[in-house]
Amino acid sequence: MNLNKQTRTKNILVCFDLFKSFDETIKNYVSDFNYLMKLTQTPIQSEEEILERAEQMDEILDLSTSDNDMYFIFGNMIADRIEEYEEKYLELPKVESHEMLSMLMKNHNIKPSELVNISGDIHEIIKGTRNISKDQAKKFANFFNVPIKVFIN
Repeated sequence: MNLNKQTRTKNILVCFDLFKSFDETIKNYVSDFNYLMKLTQTPIQSEEEILERAEQMDEILDLSTSDNDMYFIFGNMIADRIEEYEEKYLELPKVESHEMLSMLMKNHNIKPSELVNISGDIHEIIKGTRNISKDQAKKFANFFNVPIKVFIN
């Protein structure tokens, strides 16, 4: 048996032991585990439920100490369910691209002169007298780290 095969076999056995240990732990906390699975796996059905999930998500994420611990992972799984509900049921008001650009500039303390390399017509865009081109939308989206659709009407 070569070394890679031996290593894989050993890793599989370690994983088996971990799963066995995990299974024993879960048996002691079945109702809590089932509740956690509901929070992370089932779709949200109401606004009341979204508030409950958001509260649980905040509590779980407060326990997180890194971006790869279990609290962070489960908190983000709950966030995914919240996002799914919001995308399906909540309609956000449409904001014109020049208004969004102005808001982002204000929030990030960006002066028009700092965006001249993206558009020489930045003042006209901010005023809404000139539209944002697709190329400019891509550049603004990259600059502000937001989806391009923010700048496309």
